[in-house]
Amino acid sequence: MRWLLALAVVVMTMSPPPECAFADEPRQAVQVSEDQLFQQLLANPTDVELNLRYAVAAQRQGNVEGAISALERILAAHPDLANVRLKLGQLYAQLGSYTMALAYLEPLAASDSVPAAVKADAAAALREVNAQTARSRFSGTLFAGSQWQNNPGAAPGAPFFLVAGVPQQVRQSFAKRPDNDLFAQASGQYVYDLQTPDHDTIEADGLAYVSSFRSLHQLDTVLGNVSVGPQLGLERIGLLGGSLRPYLLLSDLRLGGAAYEYAGGAGFHYAQKLGAGLPSIGLGYEAQQASYISSNNFPTAAELDGRLDRYQLTFAQSFGSHISAELGTVVNRQNTRLAGYSNTDYALVGNLALSYDTAPFSFGYPLVTALGFSRHYIPYDGADPTVAPGITRTDRRWQFSVGEIVPVTGRISVVALLARDIETSNIRNFAYTNTSFMVGPQVSF
Repeated sequence: MRWLLALAVVVMTMSPPPECAFADEPRQAVQVSEDQLFQQLLANPTDVELNLRYAVAAQRQGNVEGAISALERILAAHPDLANVRLKLGQLYAQLGSYTMALAYLEPLAASDSVPAAVKADAAAALREVNAQTARSRFSGTLFAGSQWQNNPGAAPGAPFFLVAGVPQQVRQSFAKRPDNDLFAQASGQYVYDLQTPDHDTIEADGLAYVSSFRSLHQLDTVLGNVSVGPQLGLERIGLLGGSLRPYLLLSDLRLGGAAYEYAGGAGFHYAQKLGAGLPSIGLGYEAQQASYISSNNFPTAAELDGRLDRYQLTFAQSFGSHISAELGTVVNRQNTRLAGYSNTDYALVGNLALSYDTAPFSFGYPLVTALGFSRHYIPYDGADPTVAPGITRTDRRWQFSVGEIVPVTGRISVVALLARDIETSNIRNFAYTNTSFMVGPQVSF
């Protein structure tokens, strides 16, 4: 179950960075660095072609302000260039300066004297800006497909396991075996803008996930969770670029057609932008009270009743407009009815996303490769007498993933993810490996 939810979260967070590339980029702009072009501009600031090349290079490196400055210099000398006005509107929208974006896009979308393609692009960009500036906004993704795993039940790799300290041969029903499932996942976010000077909002996030296995129906999953709370700008206390989101949450999980877990709790997330070219910091805490229901497939589930505390610290950094990285640490503290089930999970987590153009497969949009890893150290509080009396369990886990996003349109992509889970333990019952591959279409709206 833990593996399934991990895959769902990985795919949900795999999304390409915003793309606002110029359709008519001169090839030299890619070959000459932004710094070199800037030095040439100092000597000849009114050169139209040089400004255009610098705008392209600056935008590719994530320097949106520099690209805007170059395009505005062009427009000052040639105010009738509709394509330059369009690009300025798109870049201001990318920067979040929606008032300036509207000033460029609205006249283009209403004009009959500009080229039809420019008018259509301006109207499309205008719809996006209006959606972003509306007081009530809703966005989401739908992802569905097929997944194959060689050990979805996390069966031990050894031919023997311990029962009350006595080695027993693994029965066929508990042996490692592959299976595949069909899955569907929907996630959504509703934002209500309070229209305060500090840009405060109310946000509600939801996730639904279902899967059905071909053979291992005890792993059939139905998952739903929702969180709601305000997003508060912290400029009011002098933290420029900071925000705080306290929230309440509810979740429900069914396995094998029977109720397995329901939980409620609260948490907060603090995000801080440190400045241009510097990383962003995220700090979070969440507490859940979880209740488990025993069933024929999971007869001891009720012993997991208790509280889960989650602490998280992350650093995120973009390198230009095509590379983004995240590194963080997560601590999960699970208190249950039995010391043999209670544990603390210390994890180091990293993700890297690379965006690039590879015709003809990109359909005019950038491909995205996402790489992920995590390392876990999980000591338990005490021994489980039903497994190994006198031995306190300690697990270690590696998780690796590589994913590919192939955009077909601006909103439809094909997503593929290959992942590997390697768990070692001082008790053989809990050592296993699992390889998974999932693929399917994803729609954003």
